[in-house]
Amino acid sequence: MAFTVRHPDGPADDYGDEDTYEFLDDGLLKVQVSSTGKSYYFPAGEWKTLIAGGGHEPGPRLHNR
Repeated sequence: MAFTVRHPDGPADDYGDEDTYEFLDDGLLKVQVSSTGKSYYFPAGEWKTLIAGGGHEPGPRLHNR
């Protein structure tokens, strides 16, 4: 259930199952990497497409307890 962010003029970035993404206002894409806790922001024009595996929806990951 990982996802890939493709960029217009560069290589694609692959993320893992526990990483998250959110679509914010004005085409801003937020990606949070679970292993480091870092967030990355890609403005519209710096990312082209996001391809997610089945069941990997935008927003924070919720874990069943």
